[in-house]
Amino acid sequence: MYDNSRLTILLVFSFFITIICCGQDFNTIVYDFSLDKERFQIVVNQNIKEPKLLENISKMFDAADNSRFLLQFSEKKSLFEIADGLIVNNVDNKYGKGILSMINASNLIYSDFSKGFSYEKRGEYSFAHLVKNDLINYNWKLINEEKIFNDLVLRKAISDYIDDNGLRMKIEAWYCAEIPFQYGPSRFSGLPGIIAELNVEIIDSPFSYTYILSEIIYDKNKEIIEIPLDKLEVLTEAKSQEVFAKLNGNWKN
Repeated sequence: MYDNSRLTILLVFSFFITIICCGQDFNTIVYDFSLDKERFQIVVNQNIKEPKLLENISKMFDAADNSRFLLQFSEKKSLFEIADGLIVNNVDNKYGKGILSMINASNLIYSDFSKGFSYEKRGEYSFAHLVKNDLINYNWKLINEEKIFNDLVLRKAISDYIDDNGLRMKIEAWYCAEIPFQYGPSRFSGLPGIIAELNVEIIDSPFSYTYILSEIIYDKNKEIIEIPLDKLEVLTEAKSQEVFAKLNGNWKN
């Protein structure tokens, strides 16, 4: 039988040597995602009383909880996306994406660290487009605290962040300096190592969630990450909102 701890060390060491020697190649981090169900239910039950609406919200939560995400990256670019087959307990993924959209995790997110921008793909078919944003500066505070996770040494960082919509977040990240890339799940980045664990509490909302690294994959046969700037129109946030407002208006009529 294999010694799992030794196998993990060998895999991580091999991955580390590979990305140092072949920085342009394609690598993938798999994240397990979970929501704080107790916190969510307390807040929702306090504010919503209609049984059918509560049932639909429960379906959305169950479909989003325990999802998996992929962070695919090369030396300067990354792509964050939901893993194929977001279906939990036979609940269709359209419910899960409703919840994930509220925490900026339902769409593809391309990041270009050489230019300092991210691009979120929104919409489908003829309405598909990209929304361009600056990479977020979370003003991370590095904490002199470490822990061991699957034989990786993780270091702690925290941030009290307020987004453009005024949402306040308490963020705790654990990053691995042994994998020296500043990527992380969704739009979380900017630390001196891959984010292996991320805990986010959105103040004054029902959402508290966690991403945990579950797998590291190296595949030199994968295609390089190309942001589809030549295929999709790039819109501002305001213009993107106009597109969906128009769509919603058409559906109502």
